[in-house]
Amino acid sequence: MQVDRWSAQHELMVVAAGRRSVTEPFPRDAGRSPYDRPQRLLAAGLYRGLDLGTLFSYNISGGAGEIFCAPMMTREAIVPALLVEAIPGGPLEPVTRVPWHEVGATLLGLLREHAPRLAEVADPAAFELLGPDDLLQGAVTPTVRRPVAELPSGRIALAVGDAWIVNDPITGQGANLGSRCAWIAAEAIAAGGPYDAAFARATADRMWEARQAGHRLDERVPAAAARARREAARGRRRQAGRRRSGVVAVLRSAVRVEVAVEPRGDRPDR
Repeated sequence: MQVDRWSAQHELMVVAAGRRSVTEPFPRDAGRSPYDRPQRLLAAGLYRGLDLGTLFSYNISGGAGEIFCAPMMTREAIVPALLVEAIPGGPLEPVTRVPWHEVGATLLGLLREHAPRLAEVADPAAFELLGPDDLLQGAVTPTVRRPVAELPSGRIALAVGDAWIVNDPITGQGANLGSRCAWIAAEAIAAGGPYDAAFARATADRMWEARQAGHRLDERVPAAAARARREAARGRRRQAGRRRSGVVAVLRSAVRVEVAVEPRGDRPDR
């Protein structure tokens, strides 16, 4: 085991090598891992033909998923980056599976339905991926691993970041949590040893508390969309039961949520 060999010259091993590397010492924690399959299918890309400016946009479409858009610095210029987080089996799923040269047309149609504000700033004649290497399609299964491992040598290994928890990308909490846990681990190490199993478990407990605080947002976003869908369904039932004419129920606004953030420094004075 690589980690055990590396530990020969150290009192403590902190493993922060990502979700696909050194994970053997840290088995899946079934009690903290309620999912055995991805909760979102992903399509992330860099595009041209979208006049985003300095705008950040986060769109939640009930029953479909989320669409996040933000300007991103590349080697050539600042370009719009779009991330589609599709609920499996939902209407956004096709863009997570089509070939790269079909992504632009497919996504533009989905934006018109699920993120109309973004569609308004897209040029239908020019909207497309920058190229075949500017697309990432895939899926992530949220997983929590056991954070503390006793190595064959008797030394202890502590997992942080994606080596410990792989987050659903709905709010991008993986990077935040990894950074926070690195600070927690560094503070604990700086406070002094011994760097034994009790030390690692106490540090892991503090990291889990930090994870719980951030996870509350992950739970609230889809929960808000679910409430919106229920309200829309109740509205449709009420509408169907009415006999009076001239009554209009606004339903789509209850299903779709759009959030746009523009940096204060770029806003005109009021």
